[in-house]
Amino acid sequence: MRQDELEVIYALKEDEHKQIMLAWNPIVRRVFVIKRFAALARPQVYRQLSQCEEKGIVRIYAVEQEQEGFSVVEEYLDGELLSVWMKQPHAQPQIHEAFMQLLRIVSALHRMSPPIIHRDLKPENFMCTARGIVLFDFDVSRPYARRQGASTVVGTLGYAAPEQLGFEHSDPRSDIYSLGVILNVLCCGHLPSIKQSHMYREVIRKCTRLDPQDRYQSVEELMDAFAPQQFTISRQKGIILLAYALVSAILSFQAQPEQPAMMHEVILMRIALWLALLIPMALWALKDVILLRPPFSRFAFLQRKGQGKALILLGSVLIFAELFFFALLSVMLGALLA
Repeated sequence: MRQDELEVIYALKEDEHKQIMLAWNPIVRRVFVIKRFAALARPQVYRQLSQCEEKGIVRIYAVEQEQEGFSVVEEYLDGELLSVWMKQPHAQPQIHEAFMQLLRIVSALHRMSPPIIHRDLKPENFMCTARGIVLFDFDVSRPYARRQGASTVVGTLGYAAPEQLGFEHSDPRSDIYSLGVILNVLCCGHLPSIKQSHMYREVIRKCTRLDPQDRYQSVEELMDAFAPQQFTISRQKGIILLAYALVSAILSFQAQPEQPAMMHEVILMRIALWLALLIPMALWALKDVILLRPPFSRFAFLQRKGQGKALILLGSVLIFAELFFFALLSVMLGALLA
C-alpha cells in the first residue's frame, strides 16, 4: 500500500514535527492513516513494526523515505479508546482480560529484535476494536540498546516512568512502570499518586517502584505474577494464614457443647466451627485471584458488588453451606448409629 494509491480526505493533525491525515483507497474502499514525520524522526521502529504480525499492534503497510523525513501508511482503527471503555463499570474478570491483552501486546514489542520500547503507554494509545485491544502511536518509541545515555524527556506525566524524565536511560522496565499505572486506573479510575487500588495492589506497587531494579524485570515475569491460574500468595500472607489456622484449630477443638452430645456430634461440631473461622481468613489471603476462577467468575452479580462486598457475600454463603452440610451429616450419622 503506497501513498500514491491514496486520496487524502482529512487532516487530523499538523505541526512542525508531523502531519497526520486520513486517506481513502478507492480500489479496496478503505480508510487509512498517513503520517509524515520531520527529518529528525527515526523510521526504524515503523520499519520493524511493518514486519510484525501481532494482532494487538496497529498494522503498518508502508514506510517511505522522503526528501525531508519519512512517511508511514497505517491502518485506520475503528473502535473505542481504552480511556473511554474504562469510564464504564466493568467486573473484575473483564479488567483482568483487558490487562492480559495489554501484557501480550507489550510482550510482543519487547520480544522483537531489537526490542521496541513504547515509552508512552497510556489508555489513550489503546483502541478497543473487533479483534481486541490494539496499541498505536509509536511516535516516541525506539529500539532498545543496552548502552545508551540518559533519555530525552518523553511520555505522559503520570504514566511515564521516573527515568523517562531524562535522568537515566529508559528500557523495557519503563513500559512495565506505565503498565502498573494503567492497571491501577483500570481498577479504581485514578493514578496511583492520587488513589491506590486494593485490587492487585501488590502487583501495582511492584510495577511502579521508583528504582527499575525493584520492578518486574520483564513483562513475562509480570504476567506470571498477574495470572490467576495459580493460587499464589505472598510469604507474609501465607505465614499469617497458617498461624491463624493453627490458633483457630486449637480454639475450635477446645469447644464443648452446652448439652451432652455423642462423640461424632462433638467432632463434627468442632470441625464445622474451625472451618467457619478459617473461611474468612482464607478468602482474605486469596482475594486477588479467587473471584477470577470458576465457578465464582461466572456470577456477574458477584463481580458487580466490588471485591470487598463480594468476598463478604461469598464468605457468608460458604459458611452457611458448610454449617448446613455438617448439621445434615451429623443427623445422618446419628440415624445410622441409633
